[in-house]
Amino acid sequence: MPDVLRAKAVAQDGLITRGQALEAGLTRHQVDWLIGRGARWQIVLRGVYSATSGALNRRQQLRAALLYAGDGATLTGITVMQLYELRYAPTDRRVYLLVPIARRVRPHPAVVVERTRHMPVPTVRDGFPAAPVERATLDAARRCSPRDAQALLAEVVQRRLTTVERVARCAAESHQPGMATVRAGIAALSAGAASAPEVDLQRLCKRSTLLPPPAMNYPISLDGHRAVADACWPDVRLIVEVDSTEHHGFGAAAEHTSRRRAALTAAQWTVLSVSPSRLRDDPDLSLI
Repeated sequence: MPDVLRAKAVAQDGLITRGQALEAGLTRHQVDWLIGRGARWQIVLRGVYSATSGALNRRQQLRAALLYAGDGATLTGITVMQLYELRYAPTDRRVYLLVPIARRVRPHPAVVVERTRHMPVPTVRDGFPAAPVERATLDAARRCSPRDAQALLAEVVQRRLTTVERVARCAAESHQPGMATVRAGIAALSAGAASAPEVDLQRLCKRSTLLPPPAMNYPISLDGHRAVADACWPDVRLIVEVDSTEHHGFGAAAEHTSRRRAALTAAQWTVLSVSPSRLRDDPDLSLI
Protein backbone atom coordinates (compact mmCIF):
# COMPACT_ATOMS: atom_id res chain seq x y z
CA MET A 1 0.00 0.00 0.00
CA PRO A 2 1.47 3.42 -0.88
CA ASP A 3 2.47 5.49 2.14
CA VAL A 4 -0.05 8.22 1.32
CA LEU A 5 -2.85 5.65 1.20
CA ARG A 6 -1.69 3.99 4.41
CA ALA A 7 -1.78 7.36 6.16
CA LYS A 8 -5.27 7.96 4.77
CA ALA A 9 -6.46 4.61 6.10
CA VAL A 10 -5.05 5.34 9.56
CA ALA A 11 -6.85 8.70 9.64
CA GLN A 12 -10.10 7.03 8.54
CA ASP A 13 -10.25 4.22 11.10
CA GLY A 14 -8.76 1.66 8.74
CA LEU A 15 -11.08 2.52 5.83
CA ILE A 16 -10.41 3.79 2.33
CA THR A 17 -12.47 4.45 -0.76
CA ARG A 18 -11.89 3.16 -4.27
CA GLY A 19 -11.34 6.73 -5.45
CA GLN A 20 -8.67 7.32 -2.79
CA ALA A 21 -6.89 4.10 -3.76
CA LEU A 22 -6.80 5.11 -7.44
CA GLU A 23 -5.63 8.63 -6.61
CA ALA A 24 -2.79 7.13 -4.54
CA GLY A 25 -1.47 5.29 -7.59
CA LEU A 26 -3.07 1.85 -7.46
CA THR A 27 -4.51 0.59 -10.73
CA ARG A 28 -8.06 -0.65 -11.10
CA HIS A 29 -6.70 -4.16 -11.56
CA GLN A 30 -4.75 -3.92 -8.29
CA VAL A 31 -7.82 -2.69 -6.39
CA ASP A 32 -9.97 -5.45 -7.86
CA TRP A 33 -7.35 -8.03 -6.87
CA LEU A 34 -7.19 -6.70 -3.29
CA ILE A 35 -10.95 -7.00 -2.84
CA GLY A 36 -11.31 -10.13 -4.96
CA ARG A 37 -8.81 -12.94 -5.27
CA GLY A 38 -6.32 -11.24 -3.00
CA ALA A 39 -9.01 -10.61 -0.38
CA ARG A 40 -6.73 -8.37 1.66
CA TRP A 41 -9.40 -5.71 1.83
CA GLN A 42 -13.02 -6.35 2.70
CA ILE A 43 -15.88 -4.53 1.02
CA VAL A 44 -17.85 -2.55 3.59
CA LEU A 45 -20.14 -0.51 1.33
CA ARG A 46 -20.04 0.09 -2.40
CA GLY A 47 -16.69 1.73 -3.10
CA VAL A 48 -15.65 1.68 0.58
CA TYR A 49 -13.15 -0.90 1.82
CA SER A 50 -11.63 -1.90 5.14
CA ALA A 51 -7.90 -2.56 5.18
CA THR A 52 -8.35 -4.56 8.39
CA SER A 53 -9.85 -7.98 8.99
CA GLY A 54 -12.76 -8.87 11.24
CA ALA A 55 -16.08 -7.25 12.00
CA LEU A 56 -16.30 -3.47 11.98
CA ASN A 57 -16.80 -1.64 15.25
CA ARG A 58 -19.34 1.16 15.57
CA ARG A 59 -16.79 3.86 14.88
CA GLN A 60 -15.82 2.18 11.61
CA GLN A 61 -19.48 1.83 10.64
CA LEU A 62 -19.99 5.57 11.05
CA ARG A 63 -16.84 6.38 9.11
CA ALA A 64 -17.79 3.99 6.33
CA ALA A 65 -21.22 5.61 5.96
CA LEU A 66 -19.68 9.10 5.73
CA LEU A 67 -17.20 7.95 3.09
CA TYR A 68 -19.99 6.23 1.20
CA ALA A 69 -22.11 9.41 1.13
CA GLY A 70 -19.21 11.59 -0.01
CA ASP A 71 -17.71 14.95 0.91
CA GLY A 72 -19.95 17.19 2.98
CA ALA A 73 -22.04 14.38 4.47
CA THR A 74 -22.96 14.94 8.11
CA LEU A 75 -24.24 12.61 10.82
CA THR A 76 -27.66 13.53 12.17
CA GLY A 77 -30.75 12.29 13.98
CA ILE A 78 -30.68 9.05 15.93
CA THR A 79 -26.98 8.50 15.19
CA VAL A 80 -26.00 11.80 16.82
CA MET A 81 -28.27 11.12 19.80
CA GLN A 82 -26.41 7.84 20.29
CA LEU A 83 -23.06 9.63 20.14
CA TYR A 84 -24.25 11.77 23.06
CA GLU A 85 -25.18 8.52 24.86
CA LEU A 86 -28.71 9.66 25.58
CA ARG A 87 -30.77 7.17 27.55
CA TYR A 88 -33.84 7.69 25.38
CA ALA A 89 -32.03 7.52 22.04
CA PRO A 90 -33.59 4.76 19.89
CA THR A 91 -31.48 1.63 19.43
CA ASP A 92 -31.63 1.79 15.62
CA ARG A 93 -28.13 0.85 14.36
CA ARG A 94 -28.51 2.33 10.90
CA VAL A 95 -26.40 5.42 10.24
CA TYR A 96 -28.42 8.60 9.64
CA LEU A 97 -26.88 11.23 7.37
CA LEU A 98 -27.61 14.59 5.79
CA VAL A 99 -26.22 15.38 2.33
CA PRO A 100 -26.65 18.38 -0.01
CA ILE A 101 -29.77 18.28 -2.18
CA ALA A 102 -27.75 17.80 -5.37
CA ARG A 103 -26.02 14.67 -4.05
CA ARG A 104 -27.26 11.30 -5.26
CA VAL A 105 -26.47 8.38 -2.98
CA ARG A 106 -27.33 4.81 -3.84
CA PRO A 107 -29.76 3.37 -1.21
CA HIS A 108 -28.32 0.88 1.29
CA PRO A 109 -30.04 -0.92 4.20
CA ALA A 110 -27.37 0.21 6.69
CA VAL A 111 -27.49 3.91 5.78
CA VAL A 112 -30.37 6.40 5.87
CA VAL A 113 -29.53 9.40 3.71
CA GLU A 114 -31.63 12.55 3.69
CA ARG A 115 -31.00 15.13 1.00
CA THR A 116 -31.57 18.71 2.08
CA ARG A 117 -31.35 22.24 0.74
CA HIS A 118 -30.50 23.46 4.24
CA MET A 119 -27.28 21.74 5.22
CA PRO A 120 -26.34 22.79 8.75
CA VAL A 121 -22.86 23.91 9.71
CA PRO A 122 -21.58 20.74 11.38
CA THR A 123 -20.06 20.43 14.81
CA VAL A 124 -17.54 17.74 15.68
CA ARG A 125 -18.58 14.87 17.93
CA ASP A 126 -16.09 12.09 18.69
CA GLY A 127 -14.14 13.11 15.60
CA PHE A 128 -17.13 12.98 13.23
CA PRO A 129 -19.01 15.81 11.52
CA ALA A 130 -22.38 16.01 13.23
CA ALA A 131 -25.45 18.19 12.83
CA PRO A 132 -25.94 20.71 15.67
CA VAL A 133 -27.83 19.26 18.64
CA GLU A 134 -31.07 21.09 17.81
CA ARG A 135 -31.17 19.84 14.21
CA ALA A 136 -30.11 16.31 15.16
CA THR A 137 -32.72 16.16 17.92
CA LEU A 138 -35.51 17.18 15.56
CA ASP A 139 -34.34 14.73 12.89
CA ALA A 140 -34.42 11.95 15.50
CA ALA A 141 -37.65 12.93 17.26
CA ARG A 142 -39.73 13.17 14.10
CA ARG A 143 -38.94 9.51 13.40
CA CYS A 144 -40.12 8.42 16.87
CA SER A 145 -43.48 7.71 18.46
CA PRO A 146 -45.04 10.72 20.27
CA ARG A 147 -43.99 9.38 23.67
CA ASP A 148 -40.43 8.57 22.60
CA ALA A 149 -40.11 11.94 20.86
CA GLN A 150 -41.13 13.79 24.02
CA ALA A 151 -38.77 11.67 26.11
CA LEU A 152 -35.87 12.44 23.80
CA LEU A 153 -36.61 16.16 23.71
CA ALA A 154 -36.88 16.26 27.50
CA GLU A 155 -33.57 14.46 27.98
CA VAL A 156 -31.68 16.73 25.60
CA VAL A 157 -32.89 19.77 27.53
CA GLN A 158 -32.38 18.13 30.93
CA ARG A 159 -28.79 17.27 30.00
CA ARG A 160 -28.31 20.96 29.06
CA LEU A 161 -27.20 20.11 25.55
CA THR A 162 -29.58 22.79 24.33
CA THR A 163 -32.63 24.76 25.45
CA VAL A 164 -36.34 24.52 24.73
CA GLU A 165 -36.19 27.91 23.03
CA ARG A 166 -33.42 26.88 20.63
CA VAL A 167 -35.15 23.63 19.72
CA ALA A 168 -38.42 25.51 19.19
CA ARG A 169 -36.73 28.01 16.85
CA CYS A 170 -35.21 25.20 14.83
CA ALA A 171 -38.60 23.43 14.65
CA ALA A 172 -40.30 26.61 13.46
CA GLU A 173 -37.94 26.72 10.48
CA SER A 174 -38.45 23.07 9.54
CA HIS A 175 -41.00 21.76 7.06
CA GLN A 176 -40.06 18.10 7.34
CA PRO A 177 -42.74 15.41 7.87
CA GLY A 178 -43.39 14.38 11.46
CA MET A 179 -42.94 17.85 12.91
CA ALA A 180 -46.42 17.88 14.49
CA THR A 181 -45.25 15.23 16.95
CA VAL A 182 -42.11 17.19 17.68
CA ARG A 183 -43.98 20.43 18.27
CA ALA A 184 -46.30 18.67 20.73
CA GLY A 185 -43.24 17.54 22.67
CA ILE A 186 -41.82 21.06 22.66
CA ALA A 187 -45.14 22.38 23.98
CA ALA A 188 -44.97 19.91 26.88
CA LEU A 189 -41.48 21.10 27.79
CA SER A 190 -42.53 24.73 27.49
CA ALA A 191 -45.33 24.00 29.96
CA GLY A 192 -42.77 22.98 32.57
CA ALA A 193 -42.08 19.25 32.25
CA ALA A 194 -38.34 18.71 32.76
CA SER A 195 -37.88 14.99 32.13
CA ALA A 196 -39.42 12.11 30.20
CA PRO A 197 -41.36 10.76 33.22
CA GLU A 198 -42.63 14.28 33.93
CA VAL A 199 -43.90 14.49 30.35
CA ASP A 200 -45.82 11.26 30.97
CA LEU A 201 -47.11 12.65 34.27
CA GLN A 202 -48.20 15.88 32.63
CA ARG A 203 -50.09 13.95 29.95
CA LEU A 204 -51.81 11.81 32.60
CA CYS A 205 -52.83 14.79 34.73
CA LYS A 206 -54.44 16.48 31.75
CA ARG A 207 -56.93 13.59 31.61
CA SER A 208 -58.32 14.43 35.04
CA THR A 209 -61.99 15.39 35.02
CA LEU A 210 -61.71 16.99 38.46
CA LEU A 211 -58.66 19.24 38.31
CA PRO A 212 -57.19 21.77 35.89
CA PRO A 213 -53.75 21.17 34.37
CA PRO A 214 -51.04 21.19 37.05
CA ALA A 215 -48.17 23.59 37.57
CA MET A 216 -45.05 21.59 36.68
CA ASN A 217 -41.87 21.86 38.79
CA TYR A 218 -43.63 24.19 41.20
CA PRO A 219 -41.40 25.78 43.90
CA ILE A 220 -42.58 25.47 47.53
CA SER A 221 -41.01 27.03 50.63
CA LEU A 222 -40.63 24.66 53.60
CA ASP A 223 -39.18 26.22 56.76
CA GLY A 224 -36.94 28.45 54.72
CA HIS A 225 -35.90 25.66 52.36
CA ARG A 226 -36.97 25.38 48.73
CA ALA A 227 -38.69 22.24 47.46
CA VAL A 228 -39.81 21.64 43.89
CA ALA A 229 -42.96 19.61 43.22
CA ASP A 230 -43.13 17.62 39.97
CA ALA A 231 -46.85 18.40 39.45
CA CYS A 232 -48.74 20.68 41.78
CA TRP A 233 -52.20 22.18 42.33
CA PRO A 234 -51.46 24.97 44.85
CA ASP A 235 -55.13 25.91 45.38
CA VAL A 236 -55.96 22.49 46.80
CA ARG A 237 -52.43 21.77 48.16
CA LEU A 238 -52.04 18.62 46.09
CA ILE A 239 -48.74 17.26 44.74
CA VAL A 240 -48.05 14.31 42.44
CA GLU A 241 -44.41 13.22 42.20
CA VAL A 242 -42.43 10.75 40.14
CA ASP A 243 -40.51 8.37 42.39
CA SER A 244 -37.56 7.26 40.28
CA THR A 245 -35.01 4.90 41.79
CA GLU A 246 -32.28 7.05 40.29
CA HIS A 247 -33.22 10.12 42.32
CA HIS A 248 -35.21 8.80 45.29
CA GLY A 249 -34.54 5.11 45.84
CA PHE A 250 -31.29 4.53 47.72
CA GLY A 251 -29.21 5.74 50.65
CA ALA A 252 -29.18 9.45 51.41
CA ALA A 253 -31.55 10.18 48.52
CA ALA A 254 -34.23 7.94 50.03
CA GLU A 255 -33.77 9.55 53.44
CA HIS A 256 -33.98 13.03 51.95
CA THR A 257 -37.16 12.11 50.09
CA SER A 258 -38.72 10.70 53.27
CA ARG A 259 -37.94 13.82 55.30
CA ARG A 260 -39.15 16.07 52.50
CA ARG A 261 -42.45 14.20 52.24
CA ALA A 262 -42.93 14.41 56.00
CA ALA A 263 -42.35 18.17 55.91
CA LEU A 264 -44.85 18.59 53.09
CA THR A 265 -47.44 16.54 54.96
CA ALA A 266 -46.86 18.61 58.10
CA ALA A 267 -47.46 21.72 55.99
CA GLN A 268 -50.83 20.25 54.97
CA TRP A 269 -49.86 19.18 51.47
CA THR A 270 -51.25 15.93 50.09
CA VAL A 271 -48.49 14.07 48.25
CA LEU A 272 -49.15 11.21 45.82
CA SER A 273 -46.32 9.31 44.18
CA VAL A 274 -46.00 7.13 41.09
CA SER A 275 -43.06 5.30 39.49
CA PRO A 276 -41.75 6.14 36.00
CA SER A 277 -42.44 2.58 34.85
CA ARG A 278 -46.13 2.81 35.78
CA LEU A 279 -46.45 6.11 33.97
CA ARG A 280 -44.82 4.59 30.90
CA ASP A 281 -46.47 1.16 30.87
CA ASP A 282 -49.92 1.75 32.34
CA PRO A 283 -51.76 4.35 30.21
CA ASP A 284 -55.00 3.73 32.16
CA LEU A 285 -53.40 4.55 35.51
CA SER A 286 -55.81 6.46 37.76
CA LEU A 287 -54.18 8.91 40.12
CA ILE A 288 -56.70 11.66 40.48
